[in-house]
Amino acid sequence: MPIAELRPYSGAVASSASQYPFGAPNLSGWAAGHAGRLLSSLIWASSAISQAKRFIGRRLRPRFIRSSLGSSGAFFFDNAPIGIWEEDYSGVKPMIDELKRQGVTDFHAYFTENPEVVERAFEAIKVIRVNPAACRIYGVESSRMLMDWTSTNEHAEIMRPFYINELARLAEGARVFHHEQPGIAHDGRPLMTWTSTLVPDDSVDDWKRIISTEEEITIRRTASAEIDRTKRRAEEAIQVKSSFLANMSHELRTPLNAIIGFSEILHGQVLGPLGDDKYIEYAADIEASGHHLLDLINDMLDMSKIESDEYPLDLSRFNPAFLMSDCEALVLTRAAQQGVQVRNRLSEANELIEADKRALKQMILNLLSNALRYSVAGDTIEIFAKCEDNVCRVSVTDSGAGIDESDIARLTDPFNAGVSDPYLAGDSSGLGLAITCALAKLHGGCVEIESVRGAGTTVSILLPMQPRLIGGTGTRRR
Repeated sequence: MPIAELRPYSGAVASSASQYPFGAPNLSGWAAGHAGRLLSSLIWASSAISQAKRFIGRRLRPRFIRSSLGSSGAFFFDNAPIGIWEEDYSGVKPMIDELKRQGVTDFHAYFTENPEVVERAFEAIKVIRVNPAACRIYGVESSRMLMDWTSTNEHAEIMRPFYINELARLAEGARVFHHEQPGIAHDGRPLMTWTSTLVPDDSVDDWKRIISTEEEITIRRTASAEIDRTKRRAEEAIQVKSSFLANMSHELRTPLNAIIGFSEILHGQVLGPLGDDKYIEYAADIEASGHHLLDLINDMLDMSKIESDEYPLDLSRFNPAFLMSDCEALVLTRAAQQGVQVRNRLSEANELIEADKRALKQMILNLLSNALRYSVAGDTIEIFAKCEDNVCRVSVTDSGAGIDESDIARLTDPFNAGVSDPYLAGDSSGLGLAITCALAKLHGGCVEIESVRGAGTTVSILLPMQPRLIGGTGTRRR
């Protein structure tokens, strides 16, 4: 049977991790930070027990072999804050050498497919000494109890992936290696430890002394697994929401369009006079409410698409100054009704920008709508664009009420209408700035807000001349 390429240890742990509530091990991150400290502990432990007298004996299961240390070495060994194991693998070395002579190269795959070989190797290991810290990890009172507990079939079965990895690493010639190791405490609770193994210089040829250190990481791994589960649940909730909004968009829009259409007919008295003027007023209210609800649904759908990275950007090259003129024309009627003056200052944006024209138009209209919403008769709104240093800045400035500095940071949060008074908030859904900020981010840009209470607000969209797409996808039109 051909032997597959060597697989990393992460696969072996992942296969056993499902037995525990810790999730799949992650050997990056904190592990890298602790590797140096644990390696130093290994070297220290090797030196501390170098005076040990080793006795070789036959066993059918791991047995504890007493050794006498010097007083100094014994003190450090017994009082170490991490678990230390000293084991004799000299009975395993001939087995590995024989497998090499037979042509085995992928030891991880071989041990996985031949568990009886792992069992024989496990029986050949002699435990020379373990320290009290190791006993505390497993919740036992003595080294003898620890040997008896870790030799049970239940614990050995859980440890099988660890033994497979350890034997494979030793067979490959590794002198120092680290891994997460599952286990069970004496009281039945699941354990996870960070284990480091060292082959001292005097045991490279015969493996008579293999030293391992253990640090319990159960709480840390449990917390990490809980964070991962919470993140997955949040992502699933977002997907459910996005799927619901996408599937319900037609069902939500169709009746609203009918309501808006019929209310427009009633308001315009297309089929004849309604009689009482109140009916015309009610029809106008129904039409306005329908438009507001339709705008809210459209904003929610846009926000959902952006959050789920399903908002495609249709990129093209154009002059933003022309787009700003189009946006100004769309709000002039509403501005005149409110008694607000809109001025398009002579823009310095003579260069072509590459962006999604529809998205940028939506962003500018959102800013203009917000400025109109918080302006009163006599106020002025200015729009201005400038391109320099490969960045295009589109700004909308109003002379309205302004915003408290403490409120600026939360303005781009979804459903934040900018003011706490619902009458002042008007028909705002609170999604306009959030969508603007998200669309700018999709282009690799951002939104800046400057405001002083009583002195107005300036909101600027900053976009790179060449978009750096963040999430989503972009297609370019030539």
